[in-house]
Amino acid sequence: MSGKANITNVNLQSDNHTILAYDVDVTKEDDVRQFLMQIMLQHRRINVIIHAAAAKIDNTKFEKSFDEIEFVLQPKIRGIRNIIDALCQNNINVRNLILNSSMNGLFGLPGNNDYATSNIFLDACCRRNLRNIHNVTTIQWTGWKASKMFNYYWMKEKKSQNPVANLIIEYSLSVPEAERMIWKCLHEQGLIAVSNVSPNDIAREIYKLNFTINRKFTNIPDEDFESKIETNSNDLRNIIAKIWMNYLGVEQLTDQDDFFQLGGHSLNGMQIIWEINRMMRINCKLDDLFKNSQFENFLQFLQQLAIEGNQQKFSHNLENYEILDATG
Repeated sequence: MSGKANITNVNLQSDNHTILAYDVDVTKEDDVRQFLMQIMLQHRRINVIIHAAAAKIDNTKFEKSFDEIEFVLQPKIRGIRNIIDALCQNNINVRNLILNSSMNGLFGLPGNNDYATSNIFLDACCRRNLRNIHNVTTIQWTGWKASKMFNYYWMKEKKSQNPVANLIIEYSLSVPEAERMIWKCLHEQGLIAVSNVSPNDIAREIYKLNFTINRKFTNIPDEDFESKIETNSNDLRNIIAKIWMNYLGVEQLTDQDDFFQLGGHSLNGMQIIWEINRMMRINCKLDDLFKNSQFENFLQFLQQLAIEGNQQKFSHNLENYEILDATG
């Protein structure tokens, strides 16, 4: 069940089984209920429902309106709830409900928080006991080559030279491979991952790309860090530059370099932010890095953040406080 269109169907047959693909707006409760009732009238029973609804997303957009976030969440979260409610209200029993999630949402690609959130909901659904559904299976797919979503994603990400994006593209399934796996997934239960390589191998590759520790990095001083920032801005630049170079895997850095063009994404971004917060004792967020992705702009942001942090430390007047003993 996917999309927003008139009901059409495509047959996918194997042995004695037939999968019918329909176009239904699963975000609308009435449409889902009427559709399921129509199928029951035609076939008298429903063995398996495969939910494949998803919205096309912009993986590089960080600031999104409520409507844009809702557009991504609705087909999966609202759509699944509408299906479950319709089955229960109309006393329709099905053997399997199969939900399509994604392994790629786990890899911390920038700007895909809403996409990852909707998939987390699908992952959690397979742990629920639902009265009218015998078994719920959630499949975490890797990319499908030649799919519209994959092509759109590849065109967007290839410009950033994102190493994690390259891994996703490299390990994606061909259409024949994906079709063979669909039939195997019909017999599985719970949360499963489908990939032509082990997800652990992918995780190790990501680890090697993003968390290789540079021995020189341990020489960065952290004593009296705040006073050094105030007296010499070059110290701040050198230290932040070393952090960027370490986690982005580059040997040189200029003020005009951009975090994403150097291969930055959420995983190494979080490492950068954690290290900066630890050393500067500030509260910088990953979103701050995304919004100030040019190195020069990010330095200016950090300097201002450090100044504001120091001001807040001494903004309270002790005369405004009461000293209470154990008796109150």
